[in-house]
Amino acid sequence: MPTVTQSDDQTVSKTSPGLIADEFLPKISLSNLENTNDVKYTLDETEDIQLSEYLDNGHRHNQTIVVTTSKENIELSFNVAKGQRDSDDEDGIIGARLSLEDPNIKIIDNKDFKLSYGSSFNLKLEIKVKEKKEFYIDFYAKDDTNDEWNVGELIDVFCGRVKIFREYINLKKVYYSISLMQETDYRSNNLNYFKNFIKVKNSAFTHLELGNYLAKQSEKLGTEENEYDGEEIKFLSIFSHGYENNIFGDSDDFINKEEIKTIFASESINFSDDAVIFLGACNAGTGLKNSFAQELANITDAKVIGMVNDGVAVVSESTGNSTAPKMIYGPKYGNKYNAKFYAFKKDIPPLLVSKEFDIIKLIDNLKSSE
Repeated sequence: MPTVTQSDDQTVSKTSPGLIADEFLPKISLSNLENTNDVKYTLDETEDIQLSEYLDNGHRHNQTIVVTTSKENIELSFNVAKGQRDSDDEDGIIGARLSLEDPNIKIIDNKDFKLSYGSSFNLKLEIKVKEKKEFYIDFYAKDDTNDEWNVGELIDVFCGRVKIFREYINLKKVYYSISLMQETDYRSNNLNYFKNFIKVKNSAFTHLELGNYLAKQSEKLGTEENEYDGEEIKFLSIFSHGYENNIFGDSDDFINKEEIKTIFASESINFSDDAVIFLGACNAGTGLKNSFAQELANITDAKVIGMVNDGVAVVSESTGNSTAPKMIYGPKYGNKYNAKFYAFKKDIPPLLVSKEFDIIKLIDNLKSSE
């Protein structure tokens, strides 16, 4: 059995079969197998993966984990374990590769990582295909060049695999405008100009009625004899009264942060990856990361536009059924409280948008992006 001695310290040596001690030999596996609304994990017991011969027997043979998603963008987390007990090189390079070439399927951000045993990393995938697809993410390892020991000679050590199954569910992108009180019904009615693709619903919703309405619209579309399996919401405006932690309308049914989950609990209610919700309610964003708007973004994963530190007032607005609708809003008390509209997204700090917000411009931009 060969012995390797550290060049700058002759008292430090290692005896190992071959020169495996010099090599970085990890085993890559998914770190979280908990199902979410976006991703489901299953075990394919019929498919055996044989990883590199340089890994220990216990790490070499594995059954395939299948990741199933209908989303265009997902992020997966992986663990880096020591895959060979005689490896003393603690770090190296891990590269991720896709098993197919498709310009609409790609790894975004990083695909090569400098990592060590016991560490973890995230991989972001973009899957913009309009059909079902099945492919693998394969992981390969090699030593880096920054070592106290000799640099390992092995490259492309096959050290992990996961199968991706992209479900394609054909969802129609829909636009909604909801008014929770009669005094703002005309605001939703402004959007009747776009009635070929915007659904307007007015007055006196309770939070349960709102949730049921959105769910039934999608279920109805899915049962019709057409090309769609259901719908996904790309735009939703809600006009109502509001405080920092809730919104409400004529029904006096206060929708607080805890009840947001109840409204959007149905699996029939889906939001597109680029969905935007506009809250025409006073102080919906006040409190920033603790606000009603932030909680709504956390639950729906949509971008939510909400006013911070003031009410919402009209800057320029038509009064319903106009062929040239105007819907621009700003702070109720002008510059008094330095109020602004902010954008809220899950896991992202609230971002300042502007003092005034133009809904018609937003709708035009969303529609032109399709």
